[in-house]
Amino acid sequence: MLSLFFSLLVINNGYQVGYVNVSEIQAIEVVDIDDDSGILTITLKGNKSEQLAFKCNDKEKWEQSKEFLVKSIYDLSKIMSNKHLDVKLNKEQF
Repeated sequence: MLSLFFSLLVINNGYQVGYVNVSEIQAIEVVDIDDDSGILTITLKGNKSEQLAFKCNDKEKWEQSKEFLVKSIYDLSKIMSNKHLDVKLNKEQF
């Protein structure tokens, strides 16, 4: 399950909890593995070669996490870019 706390993305998959500064995120990838689980991968900005990966084995939590990302993509994008965007974002685009 995911949530935003100020500018931190909180990831909790039941046995692992992660806190990621959203302004340090370059990309977020969501992949369904099978009917009941999936993997959330976060790529950080800069010369960091390692990615953060979280696996969720609970179907309900996985669906909630994907719904959260869809609903929050506009806010996440603004924080990820540090609000210094070359283009004007309109919430209706998302």
